Amino acid sequence: MSIARAAARGAAWSAGGTWIQLVTALVTLGLVARILGPEPFGLTALAWIVVGLGEVLLVGALTESLIQRDRIEAGHRDAIFWLLQAIAFGFLGLTVAGSGLFAAAVGAPAVGPVLAVSACVLPIAAAYAVPEAILMREMRVRAVVLAGNAGGILGSLAAIALAVAGAGVWSLVAMQIVSQAVRTIGVMAAARWRPGFAGRRRHLGDLFAFNIRVAAAQVAGYAERAAPRAVIGVMLGTEALGLFSLALRLQDYLHTAVVQPMARIAMPAVSRARGDAAGLRRLMAGAIGLCGAVSFPVFLGFAAVAPVAIPLVFGPQWTAAVVPAQLLAIVGLRRGMTAFNGAILRGTGYPGRQLVLTATSLALTLVLTPPAALIGVNAVVAAIVLRAFLTLPMSNWFVARTTGFGLRDQLAVNAPPMVAALVMAALVSAGIAAGRGALAEPVLLALAVAGGAALYAGLLPALSPDLRRLIGRARAAGALARPKAWPGLLGGGEPAGGEPAGTAGR
Repeated sequence: MSIARAAARGAAWSAGGTWIQLVTALVTLGLVARILGPEPFGLTALAWIVVGLGEVLLVGALTESLIQRDRIEAGHRDAIFWLLQAIAFGFLGLTVAGSGLFAAAVGAPAVGPVLAVSACVLPIAAAYAVPEAILMREMRVRAVVLAGNAGGILGSLAAIALAVAGAGVWSLVAMQIVSQAVRTIGVMAAARWRPGFAGRRRHLGDLFAFNIRVAAAQVAGYAERAAPRAVIGVMLGTEALGLFSLALRLQDYLHTAVVQPMARIAMPAVSRARGDAAGLRRLMAGAIGLCGAVSFPVFLGFAAVAPVAIPLVFGPQWTAAVVPAQLLAIVGLRRGMTAFNGAILRGTGYPGRQLVLTATSLALTLVLTPPAALIGVNAVVAAIVLRAFLTLPMSNWFVARTTGFGLRDQLAVNAPPMVAALVMAALVSAGIAAGRGALAEPVLLALAVAGGAALYAGLLPALSPDLRRLIGRARAAGALARPKAWPGLLGGGEPAGGEPAGTAGR
């Protein structure tokens, strides 16, 4: 199977599974948010500042070398597995012991027990990492997706049941632990791999140089995302953090739905294609073109309908989350533009460049967000938007230098869907403003979504015939149900009309 076809098949499975998880998460979030309100979400967000750091180290940071490296021995897998377990139990012990000190430091005594219990997820996450890497190396995305779906559904059921029973914040904690436990069992069963004791010091040494740079970049990236939460929690309180947390979750869900399906398989696909410069550029052009054409209207459309959608779905107590959600949707545009950049840099053997980029972004976050918190939550989110676009040129330049896919190529691919999405969002916003008070809000929301989709579908072909062909081929894929239709979208094979693959949007 060709790289493009394997990547396409993985993207198709990832997309289908992602949508199932997204629907499950949104239904759960809507029900639980109505029951709990902002305060418990703020407490779990504070706890996850610490627990999330452990998860970054345990899932992905030290296992990407098992995907990227050409030759892997059993000892490599065993060594990484036991190293992750040692880190997990060490981190768990330190977290439990220091939970009270952390609660005192952030001025929220109630977060101490939440942090101590939430940290129990870490050894489970450590057991997940190696079998998941084995499956992704083999591009067996279907197994990873099915495990993720099962975990998401069972975790959501646990959260809803506990929230209804009056468990409060513990319903959110249980959702994380149950979800991760089911995912771990699923990938271990699918990989048919069990840890042994073949690992030696040399196996860790073989992977050290790559792992340390990836781990440093991911820790810096996590710190970049955690810093605003810490600033808001300490300076503005847990209720304000709860509002920010909901807005951030919604942006993450949109990213998961429209960007992650292809970004998820970018690392193994790029690793396979790194010896074929022309093939890599074709893969990038097709993937970036499709990603922008799908993600830009979703993020901007969400920003347009958020004033109606958020109070309607989550309740009036969440109205103050509207503006943060709209601003974070703008950050989503940047994430859509650069969805593949990190995987490209790591997959081609340049994780150090990603580390420089992430460290720069972290430094800007630390400089911009504390002064913004003196104004309020909306100002902090505006600072996040500013930081995201200040680092965009550096990210694209690194990719251009690494692959030869230049800045002009990247901009040409992104420009038509961006313009079409901006026009669509402006018209939808105007329509909502005109219709409020005259129409019931559920009807207004449904009309806004349907009208926005129709507007974008009409605008994009007028701006870019190439992207019109790309969207047409995406429709021919049968809503991601026929993976064999994907290779042309991602740059493999000859598209309709006999033009070279990967020219969309150039």
